[in-house]
Amino acid sequence: MSIRVSKSIKVKATPEQAFAAVTDWHNATRLQTNFSSFRPMDADALGLGVVVAIKGRFHGLPLMVRMKITEFDPPRRMVGQISGTLRSINGWLFEPLEDGRTKVTFINEYDVPPPLRILLGQNSFIDRDVTQMTEDALRRLKALLEAGKVL
Repeated sequence: MSIRVSKSIKVKATPEQAFAAVTDWHNATRLQTNFSSFRPMDADALGLGVVVAIKGRFHGLPLMVRMKITEFDPPRRMVGQISGTLRSINGWLFEPLEDGRTKVTFINEYDVPPPLRILLGQNSFIDRDVTQMTEDALRRLKALLEAGKVL
């Protein structure tokens, strides 16, 4: 069973600036602090088909996953399919607004294996934590962009 979390925020930046901040792997751990590294398997490659090794922790448990970029449409969209300890699809969408800002949407669609879902219940802490992590990543992106502190 898949769980989908989709959150948006408006930032004072162009879609190009916001897209560049999210797709620069050096910024990834600043946006998603539960991860300690994002390392493209082919140097600093970026684009469709690129595979990124990701390491981090969730509730103290180590996570080691690979993300394959399945959609890449600068500066509008980047989607990655994650496999490993965790299976999910993550998407970043960038929509220009009339006032010069950009609406950034971060979507996390993830699977919790049925036995674990039954054990944890329908509204588990995992759902709350993924929602919180999604919102936090967007807030950090906004703060970094609007303070001019993206790498």
